[in-house]
Amino acid sequence: MTKSNYEIGRSLVSFAFQTDLANNLPSEKISMSKMVDDFVAKVRSEEPTEFELPDIPGVEPVPLHHLGRGLWGDIKRRAKWYLSDYVDGLNNMKSVSKSISATVFLFFACLLPSIAFGSLNAGTTRGAITVQKTIIAQSFGGLFFALFSGQPIVILLTTAPLALYISIIQDLADRYEYDFLSFYGAVGIMNVVFILIYVMINLSKLMKFSTRSIEEVFGLFITCAFCKDALKHISEFFEDYYKSPSINITGSSGPANDPNTVQTYCVLNSNGSVPDSCPQIIDSYDLVASRDKALLALILAIATAWFGLQISSFRKSPYLLGWMRELIADYALALSVIVFSIIGSIGFNDIKLEKFAYVPRAEIKLEFTSGIVDLPGSAWAWATLLGFCLSLLFFMDQNISAALVNTPANKLKKGAAYHLDLLVVALINIPLSLFGLPWIHGALPHSPLHARALADVTEKVEEGHVTETVDFVRESRVSGVLAHILIGFSLFAIPTPLTSIPKPVLDGLFLFLGLSGLAGSQLWERMLLIITEQSAYPPNHYIRRVPQKSIHLFTLCQFLMLLVLGIIGFYPYPYLKMVFPIIILLLMPARHFLIPKIVPEKYCQAMDNAE
Repeated sequence: MTKSNYEIGRSLVSFAFQTDLANNLPSEKISMSKMVDDFVAKVRSEEPTEFELPDIPGVEPVPLHHLGRGLWGDIKRRAKWYLSDYVDGLNNMKSVSKSISATVFLFFACLLPSIAFGSLNAGTTRGAITVQKTIIAQSFGGLFFALFSGQPIVILLTTAPLALYISIIQDLADRYEYDFLSFYGAVGIMNVVFILIYVMINLSKLMKFSTRSIEEVFGLFITCAFCKDALKHISEFFEDYYKSPSINITGSSGPANDPNTVQTYCVLNSNGSVPDSCPQIIDSYDLVASRDKALLALILAIATAWFGLQISSFRKSPYLLGWMRELIADYALALSVIVFSIIGSIGFNDIKLEKFAYVPRAEIKLEFTSGIVDLPGSAWAWATLLGFCLSLLFFMDQNISAALVNTPANKLKKGAAYHLDLLVVALINIPLSLFGLPWIHGALPHSPLHARALADVTEKVEEGHVTETVDFVRESRVSGVLAHILIGFSLFAIPTPLTSIPKPVLDGLFLFLGLSGLAGSQLWERMLLIITEQSAYPPNHYIRRVPQKSIHLFTLCQFLMLLVLGIIGFYPYPYLKMVFPIIILLLMPARHFLIPKIVPEKYCQAMDNAE
């Protein structure tokens, strides 16, 4: 059991009595118990008990009446680094290699989810927001952010919560007979208005109260969301194909060459037998539903995620040379998607799995939403309410993504720019709203994974545990710029290999992104400690300083936060998602006012500040 400071003190003094150190102790007869108590009392008096918030680069406490002061500070801080943001990604061969591998990672990690969410939005909006529009939004928004943001390592993406907001907007538009695109544009404009207010009043300084524990709770929620979506799609394959296998048979009820013979169809019985009503002569058959499809979908999804995770950890293996291992690991996601797309499409070409519903040469219609000025007052009232809730989601997602990139463990040198980044996101979403394109904001786990892709790391072994430490991260715009240019070019690819990627491979990609987000998560590590033998505990900073009971209580509090987020975020009632950003905001007062009543604040800080 982990000892408290008091117990450690007693052990140290007891040891002193039993060694030569006892010769230096007072000669008077003093009871051992009293001496221990005096010693520990002195130690306790030197321990910090006052609660001090950690300083976050780029978030300075400025008076609210100094409008835009935080934004101006971000601009001054980051402007001097603008040229080096490009040079640092190209100044040597190692940096060039890292920039190329990060570009390939971003291309797959951003494009494929964009296609998935674009397909979802196309169904929700009855074709008003299509896959092509989603790719345009990703390419334009991502490129603009990479060029003009304060922290270009942050990656923007349209997300599942945004897709849910779009479904709510479509539902309200149908109920009150508003033009959807006009109503969508109004909500987007009101969202931008609120974000601009947040920028001008320096609201991002609230991120000083966002601790590591809060960010990791939200990060683990995103991991659960990616895994949930992937498993949901796989379960649908089993629902459609495994439970009721059937084959459509095309045949004739008479002689095969008789022109008067009528072509008919039949479906096999659930046990695979042919019913009496089937044609006497079978001309062809179409495998509509088969258990083979369900099993292949499961294998491809799990194998894509597993292979990607194994390749990404290849740098820890003893095989090949160090630079070779790192080069292979940098392309883990791309290799995994390509390999299992080939296996699914060519190796099992007799099993027809669903591919992406993506036609790159389809006509793209971008029309300015001029009807926004003709909306009635009730539509603007709804737009204001939805825009406010949406702005809170933007504020929290964007800033938490930036905070996880700017974590001290990444050792960034150029400083953060929360206010500037939020302004750039607002400017990006103005044309997206007015042209019926899906909104985008900072995304997890893409942003911290991008930082990891640009990093040099070293491994150290301590008491049998291998840990990775970031030496430095190339704070470069190169990979973000190149990746989003390539995403834009994918619209005009003739032909495109994207149409050959089976959908289960996308589910594997989601699993890979979700599980990759667990790396370095202290919350996940502490959750595993509950079922880990104590002798196998890693020699982490907080384990040495915090009693075991406090560690588990703190982890339980974080788990309860995660549970609340999961209930609100995954509940099937879509309108409940409107309060989801407020729940995220409430995590901060819960951490600073409720948890310290359960776990002493000094121990909370020890776990929040541990690297």
